[in-house]
Amino acid sequence: MLSSWGAAPSKASPPREPAVIAKPPASWFVRKPLLRSLTLSPDGKHIAAISTGADKDFVVVRPTAGGKLRSVVEVRRDRFGPADTFEWVGWASNDALLVEHQHPRLRSRVNTRSSHYLVVSLDGSRADRIDESWPQDRRPSTYDAIGLLPRDPKHVLLNLRFRSARYPTPHRVDIIDGSYVEEEGSHWGIWAWHVDRLGRIRVAEGAAKPRGGIKEGALEHLMLAKVNPEADLEEIVRWNPLTEDGLFFAAFTPQPETIYVFAPIEPGGRHGIYEYSIPKRKLGELVFQHPEVDARRIATSRVDGRPLYISYWTDRPRQHFLDAEWKRLQAMIDGTLPNRTNRIVSRSLDEKTLIVKSESDVVPPEYYVFDRREGSLALLLSAYPKLESLELAPMKPVKYQARDGLTIHGYLTRPANAGNEPLPTIVFPHGGPSVRDVWGWDRIVQLLASRGFAVFQPNFRGSVGYGEDFKLKGWGEWGLAMQEDITDGVRWLVDQKLADPNRIGIFGISYGGYAALQGLASTPELYKAGASYAGVTDLRLTLSEAKIRFYHDDYSEWLIGDRQKDKAKLDAASPARNADQIRVPVLLGHGTRDTVVDVRQAEAMARALRKQKVPVELYIYENERHGFVDDRNAIDFYTKLVAFFERNL
Repeated sequence: MLSSWGAAPSKASPPREPAVIAKPPASWFVRKPLLRSLTLSPDGKHIAAISTGADKDFVVVRPTAGGKLRSVVEVRRDRFGPADTFEWVGWASNDALLVEHQHPRLRSRVNTRSSHYLVVSLDGSRADRIDESWPQDRRPSTYDAIGLLPRDPKHVLLNLRFRSARYPTPHRVDIIDGSYVEEEGSHWGIWAWHVDRLGRIRVAEGAAKPRGGIKEGALEHLMLAKVNPEADLEEIVRWNPLTEDGLFFAAFTPQPETIYVFAPIEPGGRHGIYEYSIPKRKLGELVFQHPEVDARRIATSRVDGRPLYISYWTDRPRQHFLDAEWKRLQAMIDGTLPNRTNRIVSRSLDEKTLIVKSESDVVPPEYYVFDRREGSLALLLSAYPKLESLELAPMKPVKYQARDGLTIHGYLTRPANAGNEPLPTIVFPHGGPSVRDVWGWDRIVQLLASRGFAVFQPNFRGSVGYGEDFKLKGWGEWGLAMQEDITDGVRWLVDQKLADPNRIGIFGISYGGYAALQGLASTPELYKAGASYAGVTDLRLTLSEAKIRFYHDDYSEWLIGDRQKDKAKLDAASPARNADQIRVPVLLGHGTRDTVVDVRQAEAMARALRKQKVPVELYIYENERHGFVDDRNAIDFYTKLVAFFERNL
C-alpha cells in the first residue's frame, strides 16, 4: 500500500475510458481511502497523511516534490483487543507532527473514547506521547488539540481536563520537554477555544448555566471574546438555543476588535455571515447571504488574515469569493478539472503551495498539489484507485412537496445507462439527523447503484443548511413528521414512475438506521426489505444513555422527547417496541464499541423481530465503533448488505 503513493506527481489525470464490470466487489468501494487527512508542512516541503492497513494505522510522510512514502509511526489494531486508531495528524513544526491516537474506554458502563497525542519527528526517530514526562497523577483524564502554532514551532495548544477539575482548560505545551503552562483560566461549560493565525486564543464558546439555574431552564449558548488580544475574555453573547436565535463564531477578521459570526438573516431564517464588533457587542456589516441556504464557512488567509471565500451548499457545494486573486486561482483549478468540486484542503504557511481535493458524483476523490509560483497542478493520488476505470452512477438533485406543503430537497442516483423504466430502489436517509446530504462522491451510494439499484437520499425536515426554521421543524418529530417526509418522497418516486413500487428497500446508518427501521414499522406496505447499521431502535434507552454521556440532556429532550413525560410518544416511535408491525426481512449490523448508539439497541431489535417470527439477520462486530475501524468488517457487512437486497428486491 505505501509504495503506491511513492511516484513523483504527474499532470492532471486524463479522461478515462469507463469499464463495465457486472458486479465490482464491495471492497473496492468500502475500504478506507488510500490516504486520508493529507496535510502540508508549514514550509510546504512535505506532506503527511494517515494510511490504513489490515490491522494497523500508519502516519506516512514524503517530500511534496516527489519520492517514496515513509511510515513514521503506527498503531496496531488487534481484532480481539481495543479499537485503537489514528484520527488526525497535523504539523507542529516543519520537523515534527502531532498525531491524535484514539482508544476506547467505558464510563458508567457506556462506551466512550479518549484521545492522547503523540509527537512524531519527521525522520521517525521519535514518537512519544506528549505527556510522557508528566507524573501519572498529573496526566489529564481527557484532552484534545485546540490549535497548532506554526509561528511557535516549539509549542501546541491542548485542552486539558485534570481529574480534580470539572471542565478543561487550554494549556500551551512544549513539544520538546512536555512542560506546560495554563493559557486561560477555567470557565464553566466552555467547550471550544478559537485561535487566531498568530496563535492567540481570542474567542471561546460553550454552554452557560441558565440564569434561573440548571433546574429552571435549558443550558444557554455562551460566547466569550477579548476586546484586544492582551485583554481578558469577557462574555459578549448569551442566548437560549431552544427558544432564541443567536450567534456562532465563524472566523477572525484582520482587525482584532472585530470577528465574523454566523447569524440568522431574519428570525428563524437562513444563517448569513456578519461582522461583529466586540467592544460594541453588536452586529456590523452583512458580509454574505444566500437567498435559499445557510452560509457554511468563511476561509481567511494564513498570511494576513484577509477573507478569501465563503462556502455554501445549494444542490451542490458552491463558493462565493471575497478575494480576486483566490477567485482567479479557483477558476484556474476548475478549468483544469471541470465538472467537479475542487476544494483546497491544506495550505503552506506562505500559501504558495496548496493541496486540492477534487471529486464529483462519478469521480472518486483525487488529490493534487497546486504550486502557485509555477501555476502548476500535479496529481498526487486517487483515493480509490480500483474505481478509476468504472462507469459510475450520476447523482441528480430532486425536490418534492411533503404532505403539509413543505418543500423537501434530495438526490436520486440511478445506475449508469439506466433507461426510463421504474427501478428497484433503496431509500438511504442520512444520519445525524442534524446534517444533510449533498451532491458529490458517496461510496455507499455507488456500491448500491453498481448492483442495479436506484438510491434515494431525502433531506427531510431537521436537516441543516436550509435555515433555522427548517431544522427546528424536525425537533420532537422523530418517527413523526421527519419520517413522513421520507414516506412522501418514496410515494413521489412511485408517482413519477422512477421507483418500482414492488421493489423498494430502505437502509440507513445511525439516525438513518433508525429511520429505516421506523419506516418498516410505520409504513410496512411501502417496503420489501430494510437494513440498519448502528441505528437507534428504542428512544427511551437512547435518552437514558444521553444523560450519562452528556451530563445535561436538554438538547436530547427537545430533539427527541422527555423520557418520563413522553413515554407513549417515544414508545410509538421506537421500532423495537413495534416489531409486530414489521412484515419484511431485516438486516442489522452494530459494533460492540459504539460510543454513540449502544449495541444493546440492535440486540433488542433482533429479539423483538424474532419474537414476531420476522426474518432477521444480526451481525455484531467486535471492537467496532459507530463507523467501521477495520476494513475487513466493513467489507463483510456491505457484502452481506448488497446480497440481502439482491435476494429481497
